[in-house]
Amino acid sequence: MTTLATTLETTVDGVNLRPGSLGDQLDGRPTLVVFLRHLGCPFSRELLTDLKGRAEGDAGFPPVLFVAMGNPAEVESFAEGLWPGARVVSDPEQRLYRAFDVPRAGLGQLLGPKVWACGIRAIAKGHLGSKPIGDVMQMPAFLVLDGAKVVWRHVPRHAADHPDFGTLPGVAAAASAS
Repeated sequence: MTTLATTLETTVDGVNLRPGSLGDQLDGRPTLVVFLRHLGCPFSRELLTDLKGRAEGDAGFPPVLFVAMGNPAEVESFAEGLWPGARVVSDPEQRLYRAFDVPRAGLGQLLGPKVWACGIRAIAKGHLGSKPIGDVMQMPAFLVLDGAKVVWRHVPRHAADHPDFGTLPGVAAAASAS
């Protein structure tokens, strides 16, 4: 069984990262780690732009680190038009997804009425789907890591379920204070 400490020692590659391990990307403070769905998913695009606005508009928002299933070139192409400064780990083999127990979707989580409603939300923001890069059945996940400790986690109920990002500055502040 792989521990979180061992997973944090995993060497990573991607975009806008420091050389080294996953743990080296955490900035020594609570960090929001977002596991994206496939790179053609409109909800992945929506997440990047929504979190860019939050991170740039709130000094208390935790640093954001994305994990995506594309290779480094695909990840860079994906991020450059949405958030050029985004830090994105390339995980085409989904090793980190498995290490953090990010679930795969059932059909209802991909095609249910709530997903369709959220699809309208994403399209209204200008986010259309494109060719899938990665596992189309992969769900997203959100967690705040403080060193080798998960201090907050949101596993979505469906492919487009995003947490209340407004609560994350408080989560990060509480983790820093403990």
